[in-house]
Amino acid sequence: MTVDNLKKGNEIERRIYELEKMQNWIENEKRSVSIIASGCTVNETVLLSDDMRTEMLGMCIGERARLIKEFEEL
Repeated sequence: MTVDNLKKGNEIERRIYELEKMQNWIENEKRSVSIIASGCTVNETVLLSDDMRTEMLGMCIGERARLIKEFEEL
């Protein structure tokens, strides 16, 4: 394994870990999930609906699967 592959593998593992945390939070129905938008003049929080939680969960699962495959190909 080259140094570049090792660095890439570490980055992929970090991203998978973050996605797992996000997925666990979304799957817990007792927790509310929001998106926080911040900018130069505006800070706003938007609560996600059940449909959006489902969409976000699907995106997490899909991205984790893609990253796991990419990691295995290293």
